[in-house]
Amino acid sequence: MEDKKESGASQPTQELKVKYILSAKYSHVFVDGIFGGVTPKGRIHAAVYSEKMVYPKSSSLSILPDGTPTENLPSADCVEREVIAGLDFDLNTARSVLKWLQEKVDTLEAALAGPEEETDE
Repeated sequence: MEDKKESGASQPTQELKVKYILSAKYSHVFVDGIFGGVTPKGRIHAAVYSEKMVYPKSSSLSILPDGTPTENLPSADCVEREVIAGLDFDLNTARSVLKWLQEKVDTLEAALAGPEEETDE
């Protein structure tokens, strides 16, 4: 750690270098939703999932009188949610994640809104 003096501060601040490594279990996933709640031990549990239509196990082909095959696909009447990961947060970490996520949402909304037009008043 390295001590640094902040201008106007009577106490030096310390700087700690943080190194990031990717776990062997790391994977990039698309999250479509989240559910969970507060655990009996006072942590926040969240399970994230992705959604997809359920694929049929099989289909059939009908052969028309002219010899043209036509596939008969069953209707997709179900959505499958694959739970990707369970996340447990203590209160301080949950607040930090909430703040970080809100900042990213604000940044994205501003970018999607485009430049603001000036109004004549």
